[in-house]
Amino acid sequence: MSDRKSRRAIVLSLLGERLTCELHALWWAWRIPRAVTSPKIHERALIEAFLRPGDVALDVGANSGCWSHTMAKRVGPSGIVHAFEIYPYFARAASRAMQICGIRNAVVHAIGLGATESEVSIVIRDESGEMLSGRIHIASDEESPQEIQRVNIRTLDGFAKEHAELSRTRFMKVDIEGAELDLFQGVRQFLTTVHPVIYCEIVDKFCQRNGHRAAHVFELIKGYDYDIWSMDADGTRRPLVEFMQTGGANYLLTPH
Repeated sequence: MSDRKSRRAIVLSLLGERLTCELHALWWAWRIPRAVTSPKIHERALIEAFLRPGDVALDVGANSGCWSHTMAKRVGPSGIVHAFEIYPYFARAASRAMQICGIRNAVVHAIGLGATESEVSIVIRDESGEMLSGRIHIASDEESPQEIQRVNIRTLDGFAKEHAELSRTRFMKVDIEGAELDLFQGVRQFLTTVHPVIYCEIVDKFCQRNGHRAAHVFELIKGYDYDIWSMDADGTRRPLVEFMQTGGANYLLTPH
């Protein structure tokens, strides 16, 4: 286990989850406004290009809330960011960090988004005992993690019916460690009526953990009349002309 993960485990055992979460939130609140790599420069350019004051944005796989913070600043007090974080502990810490930062237009929901309303297990500590951070994911049958947690899954279609303002969604960031196929199976009505621009990480080996390939995600997205663009490190967009079977990257998904 890395020194950083080991320290976190020690603090958690000494202080308990509530105080540890508050310290985590304070650390995130200090770090997030100073972060220069998440979102990266070309990703911040996407936020500026596709979001305007008063818009609605979605942060699916919010983790610390770096993207939520940046998007909330962009849409301003007349807009709103709905953030979704599947790990309840991170959701509480991110929500508290937003409060400390003075962000009042970002709401963090402690749920995952998928194909059906259900419960799933997520991996908190892997087979080696390492406490995961940005790599928390839905457990697969092939894994033997040392710690899991049961969490709730909603469909975005169902969630949108309860939040009318989502009809104004202009931009959606997705980073959910291989669960993209499930997510996009639960957004048919939302995507075909709202048509947000989507910035999404799709990694083939993470998809395989969930029993499919990246190509299956691309095929589903194309079926919603979306174009898929690969993104170079400098932000250059290139049309995806063939479905990748290996590797992975961040992709820009734009409606026709």
